[in-house]
Amino acid sequence: MRNNSLWNEMRQTLLRNNSIVLQLIAINVAVFLLISIARLIFWLSGNGLDTYYFKDFLGVPSDLSTLLHQPWTLVTHMFTHGEIFHILFNMLLLYWFGTILTEFMGVRKILPVYILGGLAGAILFIISYQLFPVFNAVVPEARAWGASASAMAIMVAAATLVPDYVIFLIFLGPVKIKWIALVTVVIDLISIPSSNAGGHI
Repeated sequence: MRNNSLWNEMRQTLLRNNSIVLQLIAINVAVFLLISIARLIFWLSGNGLDTYYFKDFLGVPSDLSTLLHQPWTLVTHMFTHGEIFHILFNMLLLYWFGTILTEFMGVRKILPVYILGGLAGAILFIISYQLFPVFNAVVPEARAWGASASAMAIMVAAATLVPDYVIFLIFLGPVKIKWIALVTVVIDLISIPSSNAGGHI
């Protein structure tokens, strides 16, 4: 009985009109758990199933011909994570800055910013891999996944709307969100030459 009341409370929280941020987080977590459980089942059966198996169906490809055969990946990639710290960081950004954006712009702006941010990230990823010679060798198999672009779109939107809004960070104390957004974007830019170039782009 207690479990039912807990479930009903969670469901009511997620279904409230003003909880789109929580709904987006719930979708991301649910997809992550499904992938993780599937990997566990295959591992226990003796058939190892790598995260990249799912990436091939849910991650957006940099190769245009592959994208034509998998157009759904333009949307699915922004709800798919394979590593715990990847989803943790993205969901924290989404929660913190999504809450701020909701406070000042209302609930209806969150989903469009999330989706358009994810689409913009995917398009920039595809263009970069087609344009820059350094990526030529990996274009056929390169894919991007995760809510990084969507979460950063929410963060930048909040920092643009209310740049002097202050949040408290552990060890740093009060910090204006414009500086958090700027540092995060700069870190991504200088990290592009790393092993996860597509993710940082």
